[in-house]
Amino acid sequence: MPIVPAGAQVCVEFKAGRLVREGSLVKPDTRKGLLRVIKTEDGLTHVEWYGRRDDESTATPEYDEIVFPDEAHFEKPAKAPARVYMLKFKEQSDRDIMFWMQEPSESEDEELCRKVDRAINTPMGVDLEDLLEPPQSTVPAGRVPSTDALLRGALSNAPNAGAEFAAGGSMGLLPQGPGQQPQQMAPADLAALLSGMTGAPPGPTAGTGGGSSADPGASLAAALLAAMAHRQQQQRAAAMAMAPGPGLTEVLRPEVLTPLLQDPEVQCSCVCGVVIFQRYCMSPQ
Repeated sequence: MPIVPAGAQVCVEFKAGRLVREGSLVKPDTRKGLLRVIKTEDGLTHVEWYGRRDDESTATPEYDEIVFPDEAHFEKPAKAPARVYMLKFKEQSDRDIMFWMQEPSESEDEELCRKVDRAINTPMGVDLEDLLEPPQSTVPAGRVPSTDALLRGALSNAPNAGAEFAAGGSMGLLPQGPGQQPQQMAPADLAALLSGMTGAPPGPTAGTGGGSSADPGASLAAALLAAMAHRQQQQRAAAMAMAPGPGLTEVLRPEVLTPLLQDPEVQCSCVCGVVIFQRYCMSPQ
């Protein structure tokens, strides 16, 4: 079996023979073979071909070509026979080489061709897994599983999802994904919600005796104004909050107390204070 170099990654391999040039002609090599694409530890991509004998491949490749990204493509020539594919270089046609598929199922040929082409054109430093096509979603359009809360939340951030405002009895349309039912909120309900956030009673509505507003948006406007005023009051209170002052040890420092204690008037006041304290506070009654 072919030996994989230390640190190398096998991108794709399958059974394939090769065609060899003889002058201006291309003839098939009738031997069994193995085509392999590997990425070595240094980041280079190698296209290798091994001869096979009795289902065993030789350890040393008979063909080993280093291919850089965007240098070549693995494709099926327009006029080539069935199951024949070519490693075609863009600017060096003398490096072109053809292979013929030897896998049992012909239905896999195109997929193997696609894998080889992706492998040789993967930029250095990028894992092949990063280039795999994401699986197609099996969820029908417009339907989301009810238990998939994460998917529903992601869909709510999609384009055309979000707040919409229009004239009429409904003032707001809540954000929703394609799988959610539209939820409309009347102005009175929204006003009650805002009032609950600010702790203030809802504004006057028609028929309650609190005002003559017959417009269903009047209470909503009042609630919005109350919410804005409440928010401004909170910001003003936070801005006026004072930081704690300095401690006593930070104020009564030696360089501040020494000049005061050397003042005769301060000394006299201190002596008088001590005498009065001893006379009235420390003497027995």
